[in-house]
Amino acid sequence: MSTSKERSRFLLPRLLRRPRAANYLDVSEPTFDALVRAGIVSQPKRLGAFVRGWDRLDLDRDVDALPYDGAGAAQKDADDDIVGKLACLIPGAPGEGRCFGLARTGIHQG
Repeated sequence: MSTSKERSRFLLPRLLRRPRAANYLDVSEPTFDALVRAGIVSQPKRLGAFVRGWDRLDLDRDVDALPYDGAGAAQKDADDDIVGKLACLIPGAPGEGRCFGLARTGIHQG
């Protein structure tokens, strides 16, 4: 019979701090930050005065809302919207600095 300590090492925490949240989405921390700023990934929750983290279930919903690669013409508008949001955040990208409509996420319009 397994002990609770043995079982707990296999449990993924519900609230994930930034490095673990980025790892959960299999992206780098700077990419994760850009996704949060663009509103593609939810903002973190607060647990006390100094602890904040991303709810794993919110991250799952954020991923569920992403379009599938090669989804066809019906998904093109949604894909373009996400790509446009990301392009303004990536140095050297065609849309760099033109983050119109993202002022609520802390990104200033270029």
